[in-house]
Amino acid sequence: MTKYVTPEQYDQASQIGISPDHVHTRLALGWSVERATTEPPKRYKNYKYEVREEDLPDGVTLEAYCQRRAKGMSQQDAATRPWQMSKFRARSFKDAVREGEGHDTN
Repeated sequence: MTKYVTPEQYDQASQIGISPDHVHTRLALGWSVERATTEPPKRYKNYKYEVREEDLPDGVTLEAYCQRRAKGMSQQDAATRPWQMSKFRARSFKDAVREGEGHDTN
């Protein structure tokens, strides 16, 4: 089903920072015309400018720092908390090690 967006709706959307391409993307995702043209776009903070990668301790990448900050960690925790393996990844790692047992690698 084709959804029609009036020129007035495009103007309304552009006044709150929604481009015509963004309206089309939203419609393709199943949004209603009203929602696609009136809901302001989300703005995400770019945390990579808070810290330089060389200031981070070994084992904490800039990407990890930014992801941690986006999830709500403080600057201190995001920069210093050690990496932890998820339960799923740990289980997969243990299975891979177990499968490798008994095989000669030489």
